[in-house]
Amino acid sequence: MAMCPACSSEDLELVERLTGDERILGCLACGHRWQRGEPTRLRRTIAVTSSPVSRTGGRSAAGGATFASAWSEMQARLGVRVRIPNWTRDSGFRGEGFTVVEVSQTLVRVDPPGAQGLVAVPRGEFEKVFAVWGRYTADGLPRQELVALTRFSKYIISIFHWLEGQTSAPLG
Repeated sequence: MAMCPACSSEDLELVERLTGDERILGCLACGHRWQRGEPTRLRRTIAVTSSPVSRTGGRSAAGGATFASAWSEMQARLGVRVRIPNWTRDSGFRGEGFTVVEVSQTLVRVDPPGAQGLVAVPRGEFEKVFAVWGRYTADGLPRQELVALTRFSKYIISIFHWLEGQTSAPLG
C-alpha cells in the first residue's frame, strides 16, 4: 500500500494519470502531492514549420523540431490548472511542482507554491532554452548554463520535460 511521504497516511487519491505508469498522487490527510512511476518513452515526431526563430534557424541545437512548432504544441497541450512536476535531468522529479494559470502567444504564467505571486515566463525565455535543450537532455550541458541563460530555467525545464512526456517524443 502506498503511503504519503510527508505524513505516512494511507488515505490517498489519484490526482492525475500521466504517461506510462506515472501518476500524481495526493494525500487526503495533509494535502501533499507527489509523482510516482516512470513515463512511457515512445517516439513521435512534432510537425516542423519553416519559420526561422533563432540563431539555429529555429531548430534546436540537436536538429529536431523548430521552436515555433514546439511552442504551438505546448500551447495546444498546456492548459490552465495543469500541474507541472519539478524535474531536472540530474535529479529527476523533486520538490513541489507548480500550476499553470495562463497560456498565451507571448508567455506562460505559473503559480509556484510558497511564492508571493504569479510568475510570467516570456516566450523568448523558452526559446533560449529550446536552442540548447538537446544538449541539456543528452548530458552535454550543465544545468548551471541554463540558469545563466534565464532566471526561469526551473519552470522551462519542467514544462519542456512535461511536454516530451505528453507527446512521447523528444523536443530537439
